[in-house]
Amino acid sequence: MRRIYSFVLLLAAALSLTSCLDSDTSSGTVTLYDDTAIIGFGLGTLNRNIFVYKTAPSTTGEDSTYLDTMYVEKVDCSGYHFTIDQNRGLIYNTDSLPAGLDLKHVACTASAKNGGTVVLYLKPEDEESDSLFYFTSVDSVDFTIPMDSMELRAYNGYLTSYKAYKVQINMHEQNGEDFTWKKLTEDSTLGSLTGIKTICTDNRIFVFGKQDGVGVIYYSALNDGITWQQASSNIITPFSADIAQNVALLRNKLYLLNGTALLSSADGENWEQMNTDAIASLGIKRLVGAANGKLYALCENGLASSADGEVWSEEVLDDSKNWLPTMDVTLIERPLRTNADATNLVLIGNRDTLAYPNDQHAVVWSKIEIEGETNHVWNFYPYDELTTAAPRLENMQVFPYNEDIYSFGRSRINDEEGHDLYEDVYVTRDGGLTWKPDTMLLMPSELYDVVPSAVAATVDSNQFIWMVWTGTGQVWKGRLTKLGWRKEEK
Repeated sequence: MRRIYSFVLLLAAALSLTSCLDSDTSSGTVTLYDDTAIIGFGLGTLNRNIFVYKTAPSTTGEDSTYLDTMYVEKVDCSGYHFTIDQNRGLIYNTDSLPAGLDLKHVACTASAKNGGTVVLYLKPEDEESDSLFYFTSVDSVDFTIPMDSMELRAYNGYLTSYKAYKVQINMHEQNGEDFTWKKLTEDSTLGSLTGIKTICTDNRIFVFGKQDGVGVIYYSALNDGITWQQASSNIITPFSADIAQNVALLRNKLYLLNGTALLSSADGENWEQMNTDAIASLGIKRLVGAANGKLYALCENGLASSADGEVWSEEVLDDSKNWLPTMDVTLIERPLRTNADATNLVLIGNRDTLAYPNDQHAVVWSKIEIEGETNHVWNFYPYDELTTAAPRLENMQVFPYNEDIYSFGRSRINDEEGHDLYEDVYVTRDGGLTWKPDTMLLMPSELYDVVPSAVAATVDSNQFIWMVWTGTGQVWKGRLTKLGWRKEEK
């Protein structure tokens, strides 16, 4: 949502039009024009007041909140483009300003065609108080008085005619960097599941997990999240207990490795078995995800991929297959910022805790795929001396968000620093090479009160992050405010 402000004049020193618009021809010939129009308008630096509140405990049991400090943040608004609609006589910005700016004290600039004079006209409160003022970027301007109270005028060179404009300043009501969570429900059936994973299709959110020793699937409409039901199945064979470790989404279709059978489904209920011999011949043992139009799976010799689920081929690794993750595995596809034809694939997870008990970091692999090229190699990111490597987290959840990749988990495995449960959310902005704690994406405070044994997280097409908690079965949904704005609101 955005709030619309109007543009009016507040000048520290006013000069009348008659005394200030005289032409000075003493220095030479001046060429004057009959026509004019405003051809440029922009803002400078605006102030935003930042308020910091603290809570003080009370002996009566009711804590009190008070303003601790206030400081001013300078926000450069010169990059915001203003559209000048000559037909309607309207100047406006389609990309709304950040929320919370002080629009009462602003410097701005305007320019006119053919060297015309830009003047601010303030609507008179009575017939005798008509006001015209030079437009100057030095003076402070108040943008909060109603738009009908003033207009911006461009006078021609002869000062015989002018063109008038209204100026509309658009500003968000909400801070785009705020992250807001909403608790949708607390479902005891979801809470009883173990080993869970969540996936969103275009219209449903699915939870895969183990219940009474077998794999089960629950779902809710993507626009709901409150009402959940178990998915029926046309497959006679029960789903494997490790269902959550063997499901992937490719082109809005679910794929599930159920033992030695690869299944596909558009709705999570009607499944079709794929005709493939590669499951046995390549020794495919775990479906790890989908990216850039292909399924990926762990196999006997390392990693394999398939564009259709039937024909599989082995991937090339630059290091030992022993460094591949086998637990909490996530595969992420991200566009490469430096090449529009290239895609960055990131494979991250943990090695088996029994086989590799001393690992303190997650293992990360990366691959660049370029359109029209094949056989690119997967590169392992060694971390022996890299202190910013991905932390090894229990029940690690990894997902792409806001052009970066985020990770969190219940606790740090082999933690030598004594971190609290779910203490940090980590972010990488370089494709998984370096990680650091993030301050934008904060978990719901209730997470630290109930401390679920595990959390499954995913992101839908509307940039909502979904979380399902085991134990309580709480379902949460949250989003960074600016990712919910329509294109014209940004």
